[in-house]
Formats: sequence, structure tokens, C-alpha cells
Amino acid sequence: MNPPGLPPELSDLLGHLGRRGIPVGPLEVARLRHLLGIEGALCHTDLEGLLIALLCKDEGQRTRFRRAYRDWVEDYERGQDQELAEPRAANLSPRHAPEQRRDRYGPVAGHRQAR
Repeated sequence: MNPPGLPPELSDLLGHLGRRGIPVGPLEVARLRHLLGIEGALCHTDLEGLLIALLCKDEGQRTRFRRAYRDWVEDYERGQDQELAEPRAANLSPRHAPEQRRDRYGPVAGHRQAR
């Protein structure tokens, strides 16, 4: 699910909720898009409250939603932490960076440079 006009993270969340049994149809997406246009950026807690009000029709859905939302937030934050922890080649010290050689297409990682 990749509804137009929504950030990719929110599209991922809606897909995750749908797979967990929370119905997310075109009407809910349109309402969400409208509400986000009014509210702007939301913290996780505010987004959770908004989505519960918008998507959940009974207590069973609210329970499933809370569990699914908590799991998604944990996965999302773990992914953000991992992105921040992954070293970038430009940030590695020369001692830890893989040696590179240049060919006509640019550097090729992992090869010793001819001297």
C-alpha cells in the first residue's frame, strides 16, 4: 500500500495495520490526508490517538491497533537507530576504510591500489 500524498513511513504503517487486521480503505486514507493537512507533523502519541479515532470501530480493533502500532514504532525506531549507527565510508578513518583502486568507472571497494 502506497497511498499518494502520504509520507512513506505513514504508508508503511498503514500497510502494517492492514496486515494486522485493521481495515484501512480509501476513505480512511482520504480522511487521514485531510487531518494531517490540518494538524501537520505529529508525535507518535498524537498520531496513535488520531489513528485510533479514525480507524478503530470497537474495543477489539483498538486492542489490535495498539499492539500493532507499538510493534511498528519499535521497528521504526530500531531502523532509525541502525541508520544512525551504520558507518559511512567518508566517516571511516583511513585505518578502517577499505583500500580502493580506481578504474575508468571510479573507485572499486575492497581492492588494493596498485603502487
